[in-house]
Parts: sequence; structure tokens; C-alpha cells
Amino acid sequence: MMKKCFLGMALMLALLLGMSSPAQAVELGPDDAIQRCTLGYHSYVDSQGVLWEWSGIGEGVTKILDDVIAINPDVLLRAAIRSDNSLWMWGRNDSGQLGNGLQGDSTDNGGNPVQTTPVKIMDDVVAISCGTRHAGAIKEDGSLWMWGNTAFGELGNGLPGNRGKFQDVPVKVMDDVAAVSCGVQYSLVLKKDGSVWSCGLAVDGKLGNGGVSDSIYNDTWPFQSVWSC
Repeated sequence: MMKKCFLGMALMLALLLGMSSPAQAVELGPDDAIQRCTLGYHSYVDSQGVLWEWSGIGEGVTKILDDVIAINPDVLLRAAIRSDNSLWMWGRNDSGQLGNGLQGDSTDNGGNPVQTTPVKIMDDVVAISCGTRHAGAIKEDGSLWMWGNTAFGELGNGLPGNRGKFQDVPVKVMDDVAAVSCGVQYSLVLKKDGSVWSCGLAVDGKLGNGGVSDSIYNDTWPFQSVWSC
């Protein structure tokens, strides 16, 4: 009975894979992955450094980029670092979250710019983190560069950005950084000396700084616009 059940499940899986793209399904074996992400889009880097994406069964698998060593997608934007340490981004760009000056090759239903194919943003990048509408990248020299929405101070460089409530090109905000993590309207940084720094929306204790804030959004939401430790 168990054998029949297993065979039935295997047959169903084969049928589902056949619905997407039979020729490309071979490229996506479970033991062939360098990195997988399933936030918004399903992203998959195979052992050859090829980045693939798909948004659901039956919608097909699309080859996005070659020579990829790391990816970090979010719901509205995606990022990839290639083997030459160049950073490439694509997705929605209404708050400058792609870091390329509000450019896009298409628009969404609301008229917001959207970049449907990867564009090169900067060189010498060793780490990238995408938040909902902002991003941060660490360069080879340990410098941290941020861009995107800054209405809640999530870039840590004070207010405003070069477009008022957002920064549409990368700006250097810190040195000697080991790791960065961008969340929903806040950011966290680990420096090389082991200290942890935070900025952004200061609700629910997400900054870990004892509720410290230096600004209020719409007289309701406290936020920290510069890095606190």
C-alpha cells in the first residue's frame, strides 16, 4: 500500500513539473542548489551559478542571470551578486529601492516604475540585504551603502533622502561593517568589532535599543533616523 502511495505521489510530481517547463525541470534538481529563496518569487541558483525564477506551478521557469553567487529577494525587489562581485537588481522601483535613480523598463497598474530584467547597480559588493522598500550592500572595503525608502529612517543617514522621503541611489552610511539585515521599515548592522546597530521604525522593540527614537512619523509612529547601538 505504501509503495502504491509513493508511486502515486511521484507520478503527481512528474505531472506538475511537466506543466511548468519539461526542458528546464532537469536543471532544477534538489541536489543541484546553491541557494533557494521563496519570498514573493521562487528563486533558485543552481550549481552552475544560473539564477532561475518562477511564481507558481504552471507558470514556467525563467532563466534570469548567469554567474550568480548569492541572491536576496524580497516581495517587491530582488538582488543578485555575480562572481565578479557586481550587484544586480530588479523589481518594483517606486521608492528608489533598486538604487538606479527611479528607472524601470515597465510600469505597474499604478504607474510606478518596474524593472523586469536585472540591471547593474554597483561593483565590489560582498553582501546584500533587501527590505520591503529599501536595501543595503556591503562592499569589499567594509563600507555599508543604503538606498530606498527613508520615511522611517531605515537608511540610518538621517532625513531626508535625495528625493525627500527616499534615496534613489546608493549612499555610504557606515564603515567596518560585517553584516547587514534589512527588514520591514528597519535595518540592523553587525560591525566588525562585534557591536550591533539599528535604525528605522521603533515599535514592538524591533530595534533592540530600549525604545530610543529621535523622530515621529505622522504624529504616531516613533522611529530612529540615525544608527543607535
